[in-house]
Amino acid sequence: MPQPGNFIFSIPEDILGGTSFVLDFEIMSAGRPIWSDHISLTVAGALLSADSYNVQDGNNNVPEPGETFELILEVANLGSTTVNDIEGFLTCSNENIEITDANGTFGDIASGSTTGNTGDTFNVTAGTTIIPGSLISFEVQLTNNTGFDNSITFNVQI
Repeated sequence: MPQPGNFIFSIPEDILGGTSFVLDFEIMSAGRPIWSDHISLTVAGALLSADSYNVQDGNNNVPEPGETFELILEVANLGSTTVNDIEGFLTCSNENIEITDANGTFGDIASGSTTGNTGDTFNVTAGTTIIPGSLISFEVQLTNNTGFDNSITFNVQI
């Protein structure tokens, strides 16, 4: 039999800002009808998105076939709260891309702001057989030590 009192629930740390969910509940009282209702809630939290990227190659800062370059990803926080100590792990499924440093650090990203991994860039080598102008899809897994976990994709033109 349910007990009277406060309702306590928790939301996992990796739920993204803007996520909506519904609480279903029943109100019971001895000898009275059961009332059912729903409450819709939206999570206040961080929501990270790829904003833009920059390339540093020691030449013209344009990624080209056969070239190794540093990749700086600008990440926007579209959510309602700051997220702290963000780190990224870069992957690419294209066989003509080699990632020689997949780890990048973004630090704290305040709500409504954009931050890049300028102090700890990703290093990428584009294969010589890539057709110039090709859009290559990358994915970065963004995490922190409190449980934030968000995967975002973005394209780089080679």
